Amino acid sequence: MFPNGWYYIKNVNAQKYLQVKNNQGGNSVNVEIGTGTGVRGQKWYVTNTSDGYFTLKNGNGYMLDVQYGANNDGQNIQTYFPEVFLIFFYIGLLLIGPYQNCKYLHTP
Repeated sequence: MFPNGWYYIKNVNAQKYLQVKNNQGGNSVNVEIGTGTGVRGQKWYVTNTSDGYFTLKNGNGYMLDVQYGANNDGQNIQTYFPEVFLIFFYIGLLLIGPYQNCKYLHTP
């Protein structure tokens, strides 16, 4: 697992970062990929859980969420306030060098 801490998540093929649309905080705000700018909506805090999963919360304080918790291809990804809904992820990602207090995760 990854150490708890702040990360940027980058798709190495697209050279784009996971980010909250328009760097907004709020429930049901869409998540997309975009050019790295270092804004809070591109920073993700990884918290490991005791069961081998981890949560992702962005710099605006909202968790990564699959809309309606659906298990469908193409389902919308959005943000949600942590006390409302928690989603746990188990994804294989690659860590590379630090950027201030953030690390980079790369998705294939």
